[in-house]
Amino acid sequence: NYEDFLRQNKNATLYFFSSHAKKAFSDVTYPDDVYLVFGRESVGLPKELVEQNVNRALRIPMRKTLRRS
Repeated sequence: NYEDFLRQNKNATLYFFSSHAKKAFSDVTYPDDVYLVFGRESVGLPKELVEQNVNRALRIPMRKTLRRS
């Protein structure tokens, strides 16, 4: 689980991907040792997690016509 991962990787740099993030993934220069965190396709990451990490929350821009309902 997420809390266990954080305990085992105390100095980890994480980037959180969310459709609600303001900054695009291409606006960041990633360090060598980094973890990319994605939520489930159906619900994404918890809103609180994205809000707590707003400086490392990123979005992948997509055209609305690319996703099927």
